[in-house]
Amino acid sequence: MKSFTLLAACSILQIVVAEAYDTHLVVNDSNGKTYSQNIYSNVDSNNGTASTVIGEMYQDDLFDVNGTRVGTHQGFAFNFDNGTQFNSNGIIFTTTGEVNFIDSYIVSATGEYAKYQDGTMPNWNVTSDDPYIADVTMIEPTPDTDTAGDKVDTSNSMAFRITSEGGYYSPISMNGNQIGEVFQNPIISLPDSTIVGINQGYSFQFPQDEYITKLLGGTPPLENSMSNRQFIFNNEEGKMIVLNKQVLHATGMYIKYSGATLSEDVISEDPNYVADITVTVPSTAAAATDGEQHGTYTRDANASYDFRVTSEGGFYDPITSLDDNTGEVVQIGERFQNPVYNSTGDRIGTNQGFGFDFPTANYTTEKFNGNRVIYLEGGTLGLFNEVIVSAGGIYREYAGGKWKTNLISEHPIYVAEISLIPPVQQGDIGSNDTVTDVANIDVDDTGEGGVNDKGGDTGSIEKEGNNDAENGAGDRSSKSILLALGVLVQACSLVFI
Repeated sequence: MKSFTLLAACSILQIVVAEAYDTHLVVNDSNGKTYSQNIYSNVDSNNGTASTVIGEMYQDDLFDVNGTRVGTHQGFAFNFDNGTQFNSNGIIFTTTGEVNFIDSYIVSATGEYAKYQDGTMPNWNVTSDDPYIADVTMIEPTPDTDTAGDKVDTSNSMAFRITSEGGYYSPISMNGNQIGEVFQNPIISLPDSTIVGINQGYSFQFPQDEYITKLLGGTPPLENSMSNRQFIFNNEEGKMIVLNKQVLHATGMYIKYSGATLSEDVISEDPNYVADITVTVPSTAAAATDGEQHGTYTRDANASYDFRVTSEGGFYDPITSLDDNTGEVVQIGERFQNPVYNSTGDRIGTNQGFGFDFPTANYTTEKFNGNRVIYLEGGTLGLFNEVIVSAGGIYREYAGGKWKTNLISEHPIYVAEISLIPPVQQGDIGSNDTVTDVANIDVDDTGEGGVNDKGGDTGSIEKEGNNDAENGAGDRSSKSILLALGVLVQACSLVFI
C-alpha cells in the first residue's frame, strides 16, 4: 500500500512510491509565532465572556528535513471527550500541491498529491502532548470492495434512527442566540431498536430564505441546517462521513453508500430530537434520468463568468470568539445567505453557508474554510471549501470541480463573479507533476476565501494573530481541547512505512 505520513509538531512526513520517497517535516514554531484560536459554545460580546471550549482553529508550518519551509496546514475542528476522532475541515498548502480534507477523507488533492484524492487520513496517533506530536498517514484510494470482516450487507438501502436521548449536546450561541450545535447521538437500528453506533458532528442554523423555499417547492424543513457528521458504527463495521445530506465517504460494509444522499424524517424535536434516516445506494440510472430531465448547463457565450454573488439583500451574521492572547471579542467566521444572479442580472438562487477565517500565512491564500450550498434554478451545488462535492440538475457535470471567485467589491457591498470549473480527471495530473494552473485553478489574482461571502456592510474581517501562524491538529486530549503547544524538539524521529 502506498502511503504518506504526516507527523505534526516535531516529526517526519513521507511519501512512499515503490522504493522512492520524498520527506518533509512538520513542526510547531519555537519563536512564539503561533496562531491558535478557541471556539466556544457561547460567546457574549457585550460582556466579553465565553463558556466551554468545543473546538479550535489552527495553522501548522511544514518544513523539509533541511529545515526549509515548504508549506502550511490550516483548519478547524470540533472535539469530543470520549476518544472518538474529531470532526474537522483542513487544507494542506505546499509548494508542490494542495490537499483538502474533511475528517479522515481527502476531498481533493492537486500536484504531486493528486493520487491521494478520494483517499483517507487515518486517526491521528498522538505520541506526545507537550510538545504536541501526532502521526498521520495519507493513503491512496482503494477499490470499493471493503467489508467488515465476514459481514456483508446485500441490500440496496438501510434505515436507522438517531435520538438525542442518551447522547451529548452542546449549543453554539452568540450573545444568547443559538446558531448551531455540537452533538453525539445514539444510532438505533430499525426495527429492533438496538444501539449500533453514534452520529457525531456539528451544525449551523440559518433563517428561512424565501428563495430557497421556492426552489424546494415550498418545503423548507431541515434545509436551514448545515452540518458535518460522522456516522460511526459499532464493532468496526464501518462509518459514513456526511456533509449536509451528501455521503462523501463510507467504509466497511457501508462503502456502497459513498455518493448517496440521506433522507431524514424528523419525528420529534422536543424534548428529545428523534429522526429516521434512510440511505440508498446511488444509481447510475437515476443520474442518467436526471440528465434527460434537466439537460446540461452552458455558460452564455457573451459572459466571462457564470454567477454574480452579492451581499445586498442577503443575510449575514458574524461568528465570534475571545482572542486567546488578549481576551478581546474577535470575529473568527460568519454565516450568510447571499442572492445569486446569472450573467444577465436575473436572480436565480441563494448562496448559503458558514465558514471560518484565518490570517494569511506563508504558502496560504485567503481560501474559504467552510461549508456552502448553492440553491439555484435548475439544480443545487454543495461546496466543501471551494470544492464542488455534489451537483444536481443541469450542474451535475461540475461535481468534483471548483467554485472560483473573482472579488469585484468588498465595501460597502460585497460583490463577486463566480466561475464554475469542471473537475480535473485523475489521469490528467501525474503523481510526479508539480502544481500547474490546472492543479490550482481555483486561485486568482484578486484573492478569495474567508472574506468571500460577506453580507451587509460589516466591513472586512479583522484578522488576529501573526502571519507565520500555526497550531497542531489531531485527536486532542480531553484535559485540553486546544493543542498542547511547546518548544521545538531538536531531535526528531524518522518513521518508515
